[in-house]
Amino acid sequence: MNISKTNSTTFHCLFKPFAEKLDFELEPNNDSIPISEKNNDSINPLKCDHCDAFFNQYSSIIQPSSLRCPFCEKITPIQSSFTKYATDTIHLSSYVLDKGIIPSSKSFLTVFVIDTICDKQELNALKENLIKNLENYSEKNGNNLNENMHLYALISTNSDGTIKIHYSNKKDSIVFSMDSFKTKYYSERFNFRYFIDKITMNNQLCYFQNIRDLIKELNSLEITSSITTRTKRPKRSFGLALFLATVLVTKLQCSQDTDWNNSMIISFLTGPCTKGPGKVLSRDYKINMRQFNNFNGNKNNSIISDLKSSKKFYDKLFRHSFGKVAHHLYISSLDQVGFLEMSSLYKDSACVQQFDTFTGSRFMICLKKNFELMRNDNVIYNLQMKTLKVPHITKLKLFNDKLLTTTLIPSSLTIPLEIITRDVSSNTSSEEPIIQFQITFEKNNRRYLKIVTIPLVMNNESKIQDNNNNNDDIGSLEIELYYFLKSLSFILLHSTNPLQLYKPNFLIENIHPAIVNQFNTLSFSSYYKYILNSPFFNSEGISPDERTFFINLCSNSNINMISKLLKPKLYNIENQGTRMVELNFDKESLILCKNKNENILVDGGNFIGIIRNSTDKVNPYDSILDKIRNERFPTPRVIHFTDGLSGPQDRYLKCKLVL
Repeated sequence: MNISKTNSTTFHCLFKPFAEKLDFELEPNNDSIPISEKNNDSINPLKCDHCDAFFNQYSSIIQPSSLRCPFCEKITPIQSSFTKYATDTIHLSSYVLDKGIIPSSKSFLTVFVIDTICDKQELNALKENLIKNLENYSEKNGNNLNENMHLYALISTNSDGTIKIHYSNKKDSIVFSMDSFKTKYYSERFNFRYFIDKITMNNQLCYFQNIRDLIKELNSLEITSSITTRTKRPKRSFGLALFLATVLVTKLQCSQDTDWNNSMIISFLTGPCTKGPGKVLSRDYKINMRQFNNFNGNKNNSIISDLKSSKKFYDKLFRHSFGKVAHHLYISSLDQVGFLEMSSLYKDSACVQQFDTFTGSRFMICLKKNFELMRNDNVIYNLQMKTLKVPHITKLKLFNDKLLTTTLIPSSLTIPLEIITRDVSSNTSSEEPIIQFQITFEKNNRRYLKIVTIPLVMNNESKIQDNNNNNDDIGSLEIELYYFLKSLSFILLHSTNPLQLYKPNFLIENIHPAIVNQFNTLSFSSYYKYILNSPFFNSEGISPDERTFFINLCSNSNINMISKLLKPKLYNIENQGTRMVELNFDKESLILCKNKNENILVDGGNFIGIIRNSTDKVNPYDSILDKIRNERFPTPRVIHFTDGLSGPQDRYLKCKLVL
């Protein structure tokens, strides 16, 4: 946790529950209790009987067999047989309790939703890369892959507005059409029972199959007809496809003998939804794409009407799927696809990517990285958090009240907190406020409970001591900056009114006054221009979807990524790419970039800019780019500057590379 103080009573915190080493070994160690002892059903020796807090180094030992809880101040007796483990553990501020093997068989469900309304080359590239990654995954797991526990379903959208649920037995495949009254009526009213009955009528397994059968179905996918006409966009019922995917997962999760909670819906979209629930755009080409100026006119126009109804549909779909399925989204489209409306489904997902095409190398790298992350040993599921506070804390504001159900990169999870206490300077050391986080999650077929207890202690220099074992060299001003941006992104993504995304003043009006005051007094002087020019406050020249993409990226990025998203870092590449020297972000460095006398790498988080010395015959970037693109997720774009900083570039880059 990084903590900063804005006044005598308010603490702004960035809590990173998995920033420390992921110490989840099953053997007894200094961070856990032996399994044979801690699974005792009669009493948990480490837990307060009154408030459910876990004892820690701030608990007072009253007698050899009693402890006083710092949260409720009640005294709890401890069984003598457990005293040894209790007294050993209360000296730790953070530890992990293994709750034991999950009783049911852990299984994975994955639904692929593929938009076939694209050209043949695009679809073939998508199929080829998807099949390649599925085969690699199957080969890598070998005998450890239980095909009955790893099931897949395939749904495709067609240009005639139909949705097809595929199965290896072609006779069992089923097609839903938005032209059908019942399909339209029941999907808009979220009647799951109607669709479950229709699906199970032909197939009791709900169209889930093993990898081999899935690959056969992928190979058989074809584009259904021409993409568009001159006057009409295709009938793309993407909202219905997501709804049916949720129905499939929900039905199979009702199985009593198998735990199907680790489920994912991975969607590949090539254009906006134009038909059925979730529609974001008219089929008529004469109606322009949505821009910010469309929202300044008549409030009764069709664009605003579609936006509100679609947002309501996707919000309701999120409520039905929360805790059951994680959503991933890959987009190959230069158009707006309605990500603003769909943002509730993906607000906690780091797997949201947009590409110019599925045929490019960036998509290949990103998809490969996603497959590696989805099933690696660090992925955690069903993540929930509970906070406990002492009476000295008068308010605790948790911006994301519902945490991720699936976290592919736990170390990147950063949660903004606002803690308001009484005047801690007048308290004695024994009365200093402390806060305890109790995080439950699943990993590798086991349940875990991670306990982190942190004091809000003031030292002589009026800086809060950070006992979260975090080695990041971050000052209080930077913490305020990151808290500021994290809280903004959470406010926007969790907003119930999508039109608020178009009101920059809404941001200022809904954040803490102390932050606003600091922002207005230019305390963030080195970042001031970049914050104002970022899509948080500047909507000029960008679409609603692009702005929402940026906010989603900030919400799901770690601290280092956020700083680069606002203010890129410059590196001079030396010694044929074996050495990177960071440059100061000043006028001299920018002049150096424009002169193109050196090999410069511009790291903007979601993009990597390359400025290459035209006289250098050796390409110094290959190994560096391979390392960055393979390790970083989301995968950054690579932008080549053909003429210093005046050539083609990312649309946000000009406002980032200014002093």
